[in-house]
Amino acid sequence: MFKLAIFLNIYFVLLIAPIFGEELIEEKVLTPRLFFLPGLSYEYVAFDNLQFHNPSSSLTMLRINPNEPNRLSVFSLRYNPNILNNQYQPEYPNLFHNIAFTGMQRVDRHFFICGFMPITERPLFGGSRSYMGMAIYSYNLVNREHFTMNLGMGLLLMDIGVRLNNGSPWMLWPIPTIGLSWEYEWINFSLIPGARLVIAPQKPVSLVLINRSREFDVSLWYRYFRDGTPSNEVLGIGFGVTNQSNNVMLSDGTRYGIIYNTIYGAVRLFRIFEINGGWAFNGRSGEGNISADTLFDSFGYSGRPIYNNDIGNGFFASISARINTN
Repeated sequence: MFKLAIFLNIYFVLLIAPIFGEELIEEKVLTPRLFFLPGLSYEYVAFDNLQFHNPSSSLTMLRINPNEPNRLSVFSLRYNPNILNNQYQPEYPNLFHNIAFTGMQRVDRHFFICGFMPITERPLFGGSRSYMGMAIYSYNLVNREHFTMNLGMGLLLMDIGVRLNNGSPWMLWPIPTIGLSWEYEWINFSLIPGARLVIAPQKPVSLVLINRSREFDVSLWYRYFRDGTPSNEVLGIGFGVTNQSNNVMLSDGTRYGIIYNTIYGAVRLFRIFEINGGWAFNGRSGEGNISADTLFDSFGYSGRPIYNNDIGNGFFASISARINTN
């Protein structure tokens, strides 16, 4: 639930609305364009004695200056209430909040990224354990036709349980960042930091493999293109298998995690609207605490919960509106 994205993974969804900007013909100068991009999604997962709902809404602001193509500004605000009906842990709250603000400014080969994420059942008001932030500088070291590499360093603001002599928490932790991308006609690969591999990305039938920390997604897609152009995708039909997790954290630093596998089918229209659902199996749950030993584990996950509670099998369904890059 509260994953820390080192590089922004912003979904451009539903509506692209230019707010201002027309071409100034006399001076042959284009004025900046501002776009507001809203997004919506909803996910429901049900096991025998545990169910959770994950609605999500977001708004992304994108500013482009045609006179300075190497400059780009992106800001995003997302709210995700996690509604948990957990009969295994009835003492846990039923509602957790995940609020994320992220911003990125590109200037030529320089990238400045920031983020602030209030989380848990009492965001901000739950103390230092109820939020985390980041500030990252990244430089585009290699920018070739088929290969790019970004290297950077940042600071993570997070209470992981380390205390100073006066009892106050130590909040600042350095984090290295790396981003790699290969793009060819028959294969695309990126590491940002999760790994993503697409085989035959320009063809109607493609294979997509995604890995993020403990999670993975392997799917086979058939896509119908208008005029044979991938950017004009009309219909996509996919089948896949995943390993997913859903995590919430209390303001006292306790993390409760659910991990499960799924077999699913998905239908996508115009690369925007997607509906998927399927069978969830091998569900397990557990809990753990934040510790210094797990700071870099999963880029901000708290602790390593022991998934020793079998929650059985169930089903899941989700619907979303976002531009998909598969």
